[in-house]
Amino acid sequence: HGLQVMSIGFLVPDDQAMIWRGPMATQALDQLLRQTNFRRFFIGRVASALGGNIAMLALTFGILETGASAATLGVVLAASTVPQVLLTLLGGVVGDRFQRRRVMISTDVVQGTTQLVIGLLFLTGHASVWSIVVLRLVYGAAAAFFSPAMNGAIVDVVGADAMQEARSFLSIGTSTARLIGPANGGINVALLNP
Repeated sequence: HGLQVMSIGFLVPDDQAMIWRGPMATQALDQLLRQTNFRRFFIGRVASALGGNIAMLALTFGILETGASAATLGVVLAASTVPQVLLTLLGGVVGDRFQRRRVMISTDVVQGTTQLVIGLLFLTGHASVWSIVVLRLVYGAAAAFFSPAMNGAIVDVVGADAMQEARSFLSIGTSTARLIGPANGGINVALLNP
């Protein structure tokens, strides 16, 4: 599958391209954004993606500032992936058996707390590679439970009829945040680093 540039100026996967053409795109977006729950869901996901990407760039610079090697940086960045690979199936079961909203909120709290602790460790000069790796493992475990619950929650929020449009719109928003987040983080590093 490739990507197509739509008339609204975004890249979207080929299989979703028909949704995002001209007036149909505007109408679909308008209908989705009129739903308060989807609007909140969308803003939360995009803000989370933006913050997560800024934090990842800050983490990269923080680890490099400690004098760690590129290999060590790779271990730190990969630490969150291992539990995601190992626990995502279990996360899907939990997301199906328990209230998705609670799963999402509790895992978001865990992820936010790990990011906060990592930031505090760097700010206080107490960051060590092992402590950051442990916190990234916890972050990844929480993400393994969050993602399946979030994917299931889309249907709960918009209904089955609007699911494809909602997924497309969320994909556009989070992809845009993935572009803006690192750029924003890089600008902040350039401005704040002596």
